[in-house]
Amino acid sequence: MNEDIDAINQEIGSVWFRVYPSQYGKGCSAKTRIPCGQIVHSCRPLSSTIYAPYRKEVCFACFNYEGGKSLKHRLGKKQFVYFCSESCLNSFQSQQGQEQYVQFLLDLEAHYVKSLKKYQEREFSADKNASDESRVEWERIEQWEKKVDQMKPSERLRSLPDIGETEYNEIKYVYGVLHQLAYGNSKEMHLLKYLQSNDDDKISKYPELLYVYNSIYKYIKLSTHGKLPSIVTTDYIRFIIGVSLCNSFGIWLESDVNDVDKELFGFSLCPSASFFNHSCSPNVKKKRIGSEFVYTAVEDIEPDSDLYISYGNFGDEDLKTRQSILSEWFFHCGCTKCAKETQS
Repeated sequence: MNEDIDAINQEIGSVWFRVYPSQYGKGCSAKTRIPCGQIVHSCRPLSSTIYAPYRKEVCFACFNYEGGKSLKHRLGKKQFVYFCSESCLNSFQSQQGQEQYVQFLLDLEAHYVKSLKKYQEREFSADKNASDESRVEWERIEQWEKKVDQMKPSERLRSLPDIGETEYNEIKYVYGVLHQLAYGNSKEMHLLKYLQSNDDDKISKYPELLYVYNSIYKYIKLSTHGKLPSIVTTDYIRFIIGVSLCNSFGIWLESDVNDVDKELFGFSLCPSASFFNHSCSPNVKKKRIGSEFVYTAVEDIEPDSDLYISYGNFGDEDLKTRQSILSEWFFHCGCTKCAKETQS
């Protein structure tokens, strides 16, 4: 654990805070006194996804939103990836390995549109045990994998599973991580392995997701065959999905309106920011500026004090509502605000 903590701190290299082992796994504490208004951290996502309904309206590169208008700059002839400006488009196209990445995205768009008319969710039987069924399903996947290498390209194309909106959103995020793994060398990529995956916990709570995750894996395995062969394994794809469940942050419309009225466009994963723990009365505020996430102290913070952000997009919800929302991160909030309201 100490070796991991040392490696994390070395990679982040912050003058303001350190990562340390906490009761929640890891947390952040102040190295020195941090004055109110001081930016303590900033980062850009390792990967992100724009939810299907917004994919024509939110820039793939900088998350700019122009009031619901379809963006003019795009890649593709029939299916498209949208950008707000020629600058964002050119910046994306200049990335190493982007041609393959773009093709993955365009093929995903085409298959998603094709799947919409016939996609049906698989229901999980109440008679089944989620843990046992998960083990059986992934064993089936491992047997299925052995046949993929023997398939002709046309057969692999015909074998692509139909996907719904949930699969579409997750596959786009996974593609981004795989692209960075194959061609990137960023701090965020190096920190990914230190994050906690909650794949099993999520399936235990929502067993129907087992079939969703299996479809995601099958689609990625078939669509990347021969292109990203060594990194597309069941364990790694499950890890990538599981990491996003409790470490990703929403991509919200940044505006002057009340937080509860903001629109949620998608989600992003920034491993370097995932070590901040939650409080319902945080001392650090997260704000998105384009594709950059900026973390600023909202009060004076003394040395060795914990740094807390808010995981949600909370307004003035009561204790029960907050705890219900936070249960999706698989922890019980014991912050000072919750403790005070519990006692009152």
